[in-house]
Amino acid sequence: MPKNAKSALADLDKLTALRDQPEALQAHALKLIRARQNTMAVASALRALIEASLITPELRPLLLETYAYYAADGVKRDPTDAARCAVLEALHEIIRQEDIPLLERALTTYERIPPFFAEEAGLLRAAALVVLTRLDPLLATYHAARLLSEPIEVLAGEPHLTAIRVLAGQNQRVPIYAYVMQPTLNKPEPLGEALRQLIELPTALMDGVLRRHGESASDIVLAGMFDLLIGHEAWERYLPVLTDYLQKPISLPAYRYLITALIASRRIEYLTALIAAAHTERDALRKAALAETLALLESDPQVKSVLVALRR
Repeated sequence: MPKNAKSALADLDKLTALRDQPEALQAHALKLIRARQNTMAVASALRALIEASLITPELRPLLLETYAYYAADGVKRDPTDAARCAVLEALHEIIRQEDIPLLERALTTYERIPPFFAEEAGLLRAAALVVLTRLDPLLATYHAARLLSEPIEVLAGEPHLTAIRVLAGQNQRVPIYAYVMQPTLNKPEPLGEALRQLIELPTALMDGVLRRHGESASDIVLAGMFDLLIGHEAWERYLPVLTDYLQKPISLPAYRYLITALIASRRIEYLTALIAAAHTERDALRKAALAETLALLESDPQVKSVLVALRR
């Protein structure tokens, strides 16, 4: 292993070793941040300070200086956004109104990284949105709505995922509905979350959402759809739809999610549907999943008799 790599690993190990020594941890972390030898070390040092509750207003100048250094040439100095995201996370508790321009610059930062030149600053925009929500929730919702309109190229589905949560947190669900119904969607994580956040959607619009995504091949999207149908005020209307899913050839992970969500709802109607499904199910893996889930209610005499049959 190259000497520099060994040194970097030793620095990271030391952060862990000093976890129970706040003063020594702070001194070592600040040394790594000021050295700026690599973004992993800086990000790890910042997160160690956050976890140890050692971020204080006195560190603000250093945090702003560190962010400015990496932002000056993000493509070369911080191609994964790790350092800048960590700085924003550290600033979260000591952020000031005067920092809004910095956050808005981060929210409009787009960087294409060689050799494939894919856009890689989605995580940075998401991190900035979270901090802006603390300072100016209304302004954050406008940025969140804008971010939902841009293509996603980051594997984690950001910044869409964070934008959806910010909008939902501010009870701004119209942009989320527009997102769910747009012609093309390329990441299941934000779509599943968007569906989950629409439980207050007018019933008149629910059928359109169900037609659009009810047959998705993605387990993540189906999980969001299940949560929507179970949590919606018109859940009784969609009980036959959920019952039908128990018979459909969906994947085992999606099936497990569905039956667990139905049990967690604590509605007797869903329990009745599960018991009925247990009586007709022939697939061994699904029967095992049903037995495992229904075992949570084994004290119920009706459930107990079904479990006996499932476990044969």
